[in-house]
Amino acid sequence: MIDKEYIKKLVEEVTEGTNIFLTKLEVDNSGKINIYLDSETNVTIDDCVKVSRYVEKNLSLVEDDYQLDVSSHGIGNPLTDERQYHKHIGHLMQIKTIDNQTIRGKLINFEKEKLTIEIQKNKKEKEETIIDLSQIKECKEILKL
Repeated sequence: MIDKEYIKKLVEEVTEGTNIFLTKLEVDNSGKINIYLDSETNVTIDDCVKVSRYVEKNLSLVEDDYQLDVSSHGIGNPLTDERQYHKHIGHLMQIKTIDNQTIRGKLINFEKEKLTIEIQKNKKEKEETIIDLSQIKECKEILKL
């Protein structure tokens, strides 16, 4: 069986000294490995290829049968790291709180583990609310169509 901690260590090794970081790692019993990356700016295809090749090179020494997928974090996936919030300032977000409230609004600030969200009350009226990270169950970007 593939050791999830070993994969995490490999990703940390190859991204050390960059602004790229691991946001999610999935390893199932059939040998399927999904690695999701993000950065403080953006993740390129070259970044994903670099991580994939490094993991493959080191994993092929210990495992024979696995399927590896490396991709950017992507819109719609919940934010998992505080470093992601700064990049999403100005974006429309959906937040589920630990008391099961759903809040939709524009992220206008992130400071000291607190999000400031601008909520559109009606066509003319907006309201700002501050949400502590400890109160958030899930936060993800949503597209406005």
